[in-house]
Amino acid sequence: MSGAPRLDVRLISWLLLMPSTAEAQVLLPSYRMVTRDFDVITGANGTLQHLFTIPNMPVYMGVAPHSLQPENDMFADMSWHVSTDTGMGQMNPLVPLEYVYLQQHNAVVGVTWTKHHDAFAKLVASVRPAHVLEVGGGHGYLAMKLLNAGAVALWTMVDPNPLSLVMVPGLTVRREYFEQMQELPEGVDTVVHSHLLEHIYDPARFFSKLAALLPMGGHHIFSVPDLMELARLNAPCIHFEHTLLLGDRLLDALLRQHGFQTLQKIRLNP
Repeated sequence: MSGAPRLDVRLISWLLLMPSTAEAQVLLPSYRMVTRDFDVITGANGTLQHLFTIPNMPVYMGVAPHSLQPENDMFADMSWHVSTDTGMGQMNPLVPLEYVYLQQHNAVVGVTWTKHHDAFAKLVASVRPAHVLEVGGGHGYLAMKLLNAGAVALWTMVDPNPLSLVMVPGLTVRREYFEQMQELPEGVDTVVHSHLLEHIYDPARFFSKLAALLPMGGHHIFSVPDLMELARLNAPCIHFEHTLLLGDRLLDALLRQHGFQTLQKIRLNP
């Protein structure tokens, strides 16, 4: 992947203009941060070139629970790097997951999200799955839509902080991270995830585990936002939840690397 393009200078300029907090209430010390000093595509060490650091950035992006007092808000320095091997933009170090994902804050709100999830549900139904494992289901919209429609008989949702769901026949919720699973539930032939990959700290490890657990011929269906396009539109796209700029070219390379064959790719415009 030599000669890969560098991180877009316009994106760097946009990030440098982002306001930071005047003073952090609780600044995470460096020893609590998670080191990711390797290229997430190749795994190579020593390829990351520091670009800039924004000090004292808020860590949590949702509405904080009532039990959390303002003086206990968490902040951390945000440092961005680019890989000289692949041109991949990525954050290092990372904030521990328990601070970033304090509680579930994803929901299907608005026409754009409804349109996306309906299109995604149609794609999942088209492969006629017997048992779906959804990684990071959260709100449960996809599970309930497809189970209620009879498009799938069994659905297992794996999420450390799922919302309180109205239980429907065929739905099982497991409160854990996918990375903790040693095997898939019996009969799973399809794994799905929506707007999850850009949150994963080590996508290569995630794909490797998925490839090892998914039976031969199984389906892997997922959707990701086009972060590069959002950057070109000067829209917020990278932060403590989105810690890498995984564009289409590098995503295709990562999938091939772990034995996945792309059968279909759909671009959904808002």
